[in-house]
Amino acid sequence: MAGIGAGFLVLLGIALIPVFFFIVVYNGLVRLRNTVDESWSDVQTELQRRYNLIPNLVNTVKGYATHERSLLEEVTRLRQDCVNNTGSPASQAATESKLNAV
Repeated sequence: MAGIGAGFLVLLGIALIPVFFFIVVYNGLVRLRNTVDESWSDVQTELQRRYNLIPNLVNTVKGYATHERSLLEEVTRLRQDCVNNTGSPASQAATESKLNAV
């Protein structure tokens, strides 16, 4: 009788090995799926943050373009003043110093 009980336990142990294997593999797959979902969530968060920064970047560029435009207009005006100034050397020097100051 003891031989039948020991044999039954061996068969039961052999039958439970695939069940434990299935449980371990299934848990590993669930863990991997959760990791992938979390990673994609992180990617989506970073993309949304980047998309939210685009309007700030556009406004910054617009502001800088306005500054550049006014600076270019001033330099052009001062250059023209220098070209048109045929007065005394002192007035030419004053006009040139204004252009160099910009």
